[in-house]
Amino acid sequence: MDALSRIFTWLSSHEAGISAVVGIAVLAGIVFAGVRSLVRRRGETSAEKAPDGIAEAPAAADSSLPGLDSLTVPGFGGRPAIAVLPFDNLSGDPEQEYFADGIAEDLITRLSAWRDFPVIARNSSFTYKGKAVDVKQVSQDLGVRFVVEGSVRKVGDRARISAQLIDATTGAHVWAEKYDRELRDIFAVQDEITQAIVASMFPELDRFERERAAQQPPQNLDAYDCTQRGWWYLVKDTREDNAKARSLFQRAIDLDHRYLAGFHGLGLTHYIDLIYSWTDSPDESIAKLTEAARTCVALDEKNAFGQLGLGYTYRVTGEADKAIAAFKLAIELNPSLTTAYHELAISLALLGRPDEAIANSEKAMRLSPHDPMMWLFLVGVALAHAAAGRHQEAVEWSQRSLQQKSGWLLTYLVLAYSYASLGRTEAARGAIEELLRYSPGFSLSGVKLLLSTAEPALAERSIDGLRKAGLPE
Repeated sequence: MDALSRIFTWLSSHEAGISAVVGIAVLAGIVFAGVRSLVRRRGETSAEKAPDGIAEAPAAADSSLPGLDSLTVPGFGGRPAIAVLPFDNLSGDPEQEYFADGIAEDLITRLSAWRDFPVIARNSSFTYKGKAVDVKQVSQDLGVRFVVEGSVRKVGDRARISAQLIDATTGAHVWAEKYDRELRDIFAVQDEITQAIVASMFPELDRFERERAAQQPPQNLDAYDCTQRGWWYLVKDTREDNAKARSLFQRAIDLDHRYLAGFHGLGLTHYIDLIYSWTDSPDESIAKLTEAARTCVALDEKNAFGQLGLGYTYRVTGEADKAIAAFKLAIELNPSLTTAYHELAISLALLGRPDEAIANSEKAMRLSPHDPMMWLFLVGVALAHAAAGRHQEAVEWSQRSLQQKSGWLLTYLVLAYSYASLGRTEAARGAIEELLRYSPGFSLSGVKLLLSTAEPALAERSIDGLRKAGLPE
C-alpha cells in the first residue's frame, strides 16, 4: 500500500505535465489521421488531357501542405523525393560488395548535385540492403516518389552495371539502362558509370514530370508543378508557348519566392525571346535575363543552373570569355549536366575552337546517349564543323539533328550557311524558307545577336553566307 500511495502522490504532483503530454499525443493522433486521410485521397481529382489554360494562382492556403499532392520532403517546395537503394551484388563474390555499394553511394552524391530533387540520405536508404524490396513500401516508408535500384555483376576484368528509375507510387519503370565496362581502374570506372547514369536518367525524369504536370488541373499546381508545366510549353519553341511558359514560371515564383528553378526558367524565356528576335525590347530582355540569372546564383551559388543562366547573359552581351567561364563552372558544379557541355561547345565553336567544341558535344552525347535533347548536341557538332570550314560534315550533322527535331533555329542557320558556302544556293534558300516558316520575322539582325561572342571573321562569313541564302536584313 505504501508503494501505491507513493505512486498516487507522484501522479498528483505531476498532473499538469501529464495532462500536457496526453493532450499533445491526442492532438498528434488527430493530425496524423487527418493527413493520412488526405494522402489516401491524392489523385482522385480528374486530370485534364492538355493544359489549355493558365488559371490564377491559388491562394496561399491551397499550397500550405505541399507534401500532400506528391511524395515530397518538407522544405523543398513540393518537389518529389528520390531514394537510391543499395545495388545488388550479383558477382557471387562477397568481396565485390564494396563496388556495388560504391556505385549507389556515388549516385546519391551525383543526384544531390542536381539540386532539383531532394535525395534521401544513405543512412536511410541503405537500411534496405540485403532485403527483398517492395518499391511501393519504400515509397511509404521514406516518403519518396522515385526509387533508383540496380545491380552489379563482375566477371573477370569486366563488369555489367544495370540501373533503373521507378515511379515507386505505381511500380512503373521510368528509365532503365545497362553499362558494360572493363575494370582497369575500378575507381575511374565507378566515377564514369555514376556520371553516365545520372546524365541519362535525369532527362527522362524531367520529361516524365513535365508530362505529369501537364495533366494536372491548373488550379491545383504548386510551384514545382508550375515549373514543370512551364517547361512543357517552353520546349515547343513557339512565341505563344514561350509566353505561356513565362507566365507559369512567374506563377511558380509568386508561390515560392526562393524557388530557383522558377527563376532559371523565367530567365530562359527571355533568352529565347532574344535569340528568336521575339522581343520588342532587346535591352529589357537582357536586363530581365541577367536579373533572373543573378537571382539564381544568390539563392544557391552551388547550383549549376545559375551559372548556366549567367553564361546565356554573357553570350548575348558579347562577353565570350565570361560565358565560357560560366559554362565551365556549371560543369564543375554538376559534371552530369549535359546542357552545360552543349552550351560550352557552342561558345567554343563561335570562337574558332571547333575541335574543343566537338569534344564537349561528344561528351554530352556519351553521358546521355538517349537524351530527348539529342538534336541539340548534334547541331553543336554541326556548328563546330561549319566554323572549321568543313561544310559537308556540317550539312550531314545538321540533317541528323533535323531528323530528331525540326523547327530549331540554329539548325537551319548552320544548314543554310554551309549550303551557301558549298555553292548550293537553292538548298541554302530552302533551309531559310523552312526557318522562316517556323520563325517568321527572323532576320540578319537576330543572327548578329547570336554571333555576339563569335570571332569577327567567322561572324562576317556567316552573315555574308546567310544573306546569300536569302535571310532578310
